[in-house]
Amino acid sequence: MDYQTAVAYLESLVDYERKVPGAEARQWNLERISQLLADVGNPHHRLRAIHVAGTKGKGSTSALLAAILQAAGYRVGLFTSPHLTSFRERIRINGERIPPEQVAELVVWLQPHLQAVTGPGGPPSFFEAYTALAFAYFARARVDLAVIETGLGGRLDATNVVTPLVSVITRIAYDHMQELGDSLAEIAAEKAGIIKPGVPVISAPQLDPVWAVLREASAHQHASLHGVRLLAEPPSSAARLAEALAQLALGRPRSLVVVQREATLSGLLCDIKGLRGEYRGLRCPLLGEHQFSNLGLAVGTAELLEAEGISVSPEAIHEGLAQVAWPGRLQIASRDPWVVLDGAHDAVSAVALRQAVGLFAPQRLILVLAISRDKDIEAIGAELCPLAETVIFTTTGSPRAASPEELQRRLAPSCRDPRTAPAAAQALELATGLAGRGDLVLVTGSLYLVGEALRALGLAEPD
Repeated sequence: MDYQTAVAYLESLVDYERKVPGAEARQWNLERISQLLADVGNPHHRLRAIHVAGTKGKGSTSALLAAILQAAGYRVGLFTSPHLTSFRERIRINGERIPPEQVAELVVWLQPHLQAVTGPGGPPSFFEAYTALAFAYFARARVDLAVIETGLGGRLDATNVVTPLVSVITRIAYDHMQELGDSLAEIAAEKAGIIKPGVPVISAPQLDPVWAVLREASAHQHASLHGVRLLAEPPSSAARLAEALAQLALGRPRSLVVVQREATLSGLLCDIKGLRGEYRGLRCPLLGEHQFSNLGLAVGTAELLEAEGISVSPEAIHEGLAQVAWPGRLQIASRDPWVVLDGAHDAVSAVALRQAVGLFAPQRLILVLAISRDKDIEAIGAELCPLAETVIFTTTGSPRAASPEELQRRLAPSCRDPRTAPAAAQALELATGLAGRGDLVLVTGSLYLVGEALRALGLAEPD
């Protein structure tokens, strides 16, 4: 079996990332993945893992933490989803994608075990298969640490078989409601399912209903709960800073505070008063103020790992944050005109993206938009369409994608110049043909669209 055949086999398994959600989502459980992993020797038991769940910022936080730990001298596995252009992006060690021959070898080894799994719910899914593949790859490679991002939810996510050193909860918002629940409390309860007995938890800033769920879940598991707080404006004096930090700590014991200093096209600049130390002048090339809380999560997690004998120096924190790369999130593909790619696929992400548009100070904005049918199309459009002089609706190869015609029908009232294109390549050609110097072509609404845009622009890494 070669690499392409191996990936084709994996993609022949049911894929809930691409499948339109249905009632079967409510029947998910950990029985299949547990049976599969037991059959192959439970490789996840040999991993020292950090588990990351949440609605927004999981991938960015995972990438930031992996970069810090790598800068500290550790061999670090990173498991994320979905991929932009290559399956191999999902499984990395110290930034290097899993080699094609390793994918093929592991699939040949795993295939009979996948076929042997029986019971309710049918055979393992694509996500369960590649979760097992990643655990086996990391265990064979003897990584020092593995940063594991959940796929969807947490409680019944295939990754939730790990017992981590730290549980990380990024911002929780409305998304995947058909699978996770209709209220923030219900969604938070699913995400909080990754909290394990005695394992410390660190959370991004959350709304009060989410905090209530996280406090209850952590107390039930006797797990210490730590929070990230954001201070938007740096006080002008050390005394005022100390006062502000004291106010932020009220009602939030063991808080880490991120003092936001700059968010520019060069990236982010902040100071962090951590759980164990203070870090001044931290720089990160990721764009957008929404990334500040993810920086805080990564630094706080690194500090919590010290209790497990994992030493991370301030220098490693500075170096890791400065060197991180996470494509498809406010990624600048071109500067004249600006072409920016961002995977904003829900209302919260659209708000963050709308705020970040000001970084580019565009003369005109041309929006290229594709959205999945199961997303809140009107909410995303309400945030982004009014910013644009022209909106080009397109679609992707995902079965979940809405057609350009459906998007135009539903969003045209909020658009000044709505147009359609059958695919990403044609939409980009139209958009860049309309754009002049100082204009911004913003490609967003779906990570699948970002991946197809990277291919169309010739920026995709060779598979």
